[in-house]
Amino acid sequence: MFKKILVPIDGSKPSDHALVAALDVAEKYGSTITLMHVIEPLTYPISPYPSSGDVTSAPFWIDDYYQKTRENRKKMLNEATELAKKRSPNTEIKTTLDEGRPARHILIEAENHDLIIIGSRGLGEIRGIFLGSVSHQVVNEAKIPVLVVK
Repeated sequence: MFKKILVPIDGSKPSDHALVAALDVAEKYGSTITLMHVIEPLTYPISPYPSSGDVTSAPFWIDDYYQKTRENRKKMLNEATELAKKRSPNTEIKTTLDEGRPARHILIEAENHDLIIIGSRGLGEIRGIFLGSVSHQVVNEAKIPVLVVK
């Protein structure tokens, strides 16, 4: 029934709980799990770049920030994979790391899956009243079943 499960993770407790729930479902149905993280773009005020005066240039530190963020998120995905394999050694675990708007990328990736299991709120800055903004958008726009875990 659920052969491919997508689990967006961000290091929050609800995303950890979503992974545990996904492992339980995967064991029951013999599913493959894809752990996904999306690095959200930074927003910063447009101001002249000191060396060029170009108002459209990114701050000088932006490339370093994204490189370190990618390294940290890859480490987070690897640690989650290791924990998942210890808990459920027969479950196939895949990972994917994207950059962009999280809900949009999760919905695109979901086109190749049968179920999304997502934490109720993540570590994002904007929080909804009942659900985080990403989980709320995923629930409302997904074309496949979504299980939200607290």
